[in-house]
Amino acid sequence: MVKRAIIAQIAKCTGHDSHDLARFHRQKRQAANVDARLLASRTANSGVERLAAFVEAWGNYIPEIHGVARALIEMQDSDDAAKLAWADRMSGLRQGFEAAIRALEEDGKLSADYSAKEATDLLSSLLSVQTWEQLTQTCGWSQRQFVDHAKAMALKLFVAA
Repeated sequence: MVKRAIIAQIAKCTGHDSHDLARFHRQKRQAANVDARLLASRTANSGVERLAAFVEAWGNYIPEIHGVARALIEMQDSDDAAKLAWADRMSGLRQGFEAAIRALEEDGKLSADYSAKEATDLLSSLLSVQTWEQLTQTCGWSQRQFVDHAKAMALKLFVAA
């Protein structure tokens, strides 16, 4: 019920067109100054710092793009433009996950329990919009709890002891 209301509201604001919805998402991303948010991750001095900074940045960005993300997720099965827009965003995000994991690997700090691909896959699942929804919307976690626990889990899972 709530999901449909969000989608209806976004569609109304964008003229019921998924191309407009995708454009709105890009504008929202630019307005949120994503590059500034990722600066700490991109300039980190170690893989551990980069991973922690990336989890912090993305985890705190999810609530800001949640409405648009949810609409694109809902529309992607029936709308090619929405599917392409969501795939494009997830591809870019995956590059960020992979960069954080590769930084650990380059430092010799990636846990031997995972390949870089496996770690990237798991990190992207841990920090998915759907996981954020489950924990914050369904389970009642605060935003701070989500970010803190996601960061702690990522560090425990992927950083070699």
